[in-house]
Amino acid sequence: HDIPYDYAKSIKIDFPDIIILFGGPHPTTIKSQILKETVADYSLIREGENILVDLCKGKKLSEIKGLIYREGENIIENPDPGFVDVHKLPFPKYSKFELNRYLRKQINIMTSRGCPYSCTYCSIKTTVGKPIRMRTPESVVEEVKYWYNKGYRLIDFTDDNFAHDRQRTLEICKELKKLNLEGLRITICNGIRADKVDMEILTAMKGVGVQDISIGVDGGNNKMMKANKRGETIEQVEEAIKIACELDYVVSLFFIVGMPQETADDVKQSIRLALKYPINNANFYNAVPFQGTELYDYLEKNNLFVVKAPDYLNDMAHYDEPIFETPEFPIEER
Repeated sequence: HDIPYDYAKSIKIDFPDIIILFGGPHPTTIKSQILKETVADYSLIREGENILVDLCKGKKLSEIKGLIYREGENIIENPDPGFVDVHKLPFPKYSKFELNRYLRKQINIMTSRGCPYSCTYCSIKTTVGKPIRMRTPESVVEEVKYWYNKGYRLIDFTDDNFAHDRQRTLEICKELKKLNLEGLRITICNGIRADKVDMEILTAMKGVGVQDISIGVDGGNNKMMKANKRGETIEQVEEAIKIACELDYVVSLFFIVGMPQETADDVKQSIRLALKYPINNANFYNAVPFQGTELYDYLEKNNLFVVKAPDYLNDMAHYDEPIFETPEFPIEER
């Protein structure tokens, strides 16, 4: 966070009257602490659509749920705003945004928010929330059609859990099929859960232009699935990979190295799994502990960090070096 912090400070020096507001996962996690650390005027918790509108309309600050603000020397943190009703939001059209300045003509679409699972390393439940809020198939298809008619042929569904609801996924595919959008390529690069797809789902997705999918594996055996509280089995993961490869998807897998209870032998099982199928990418990352997660609390309690926590979040290359060690997997072996 040093870069945005310093950037905000330099703006305040040159343009003291400009109002600065921080939002997103980091402020949502550390809340009022962010105004103690920066020159920002405001910060907000969770989603910003309603909070920003209230702020711009001049609503009394104390009445805006989710807003953090300064009152003299004091920092006031208003109550949690709850979750935004995604059905009441129009999809973003970026009409004032210079999309033509970007070389890659890709549009990102978020069709749902939240994830109900309890993976020990994941910050989604802290930031976006565990309740999954899904847009209707009609809304999703309308947005795809809008961008297709604007000339876009590459669309990425950025959900944390796109295929969570089986019937909704099939309905989206059914409605897209009716449109027959020639040349459309859809990617799901943020990842899907293996236990939420099967031959029917993946065949339907492939039939409407989904070509690239990522699957979160994390660990290569059921021991690590259980330790990470994934809520699925390695057999389900392998079955999804197998089907996706049979259907000729471009498949990427995500692995995490060094989670509590994992040993070097466990990592070798992850590598063997990655080599077992004709996938496109196998991405191995060191585990990154985010504040507010079960992983972070465990490491802090047991004093297992090998760098100063949470300063490692300032380093854009924080996936490259171990941030912590465990008794099962010491730093030298890592």
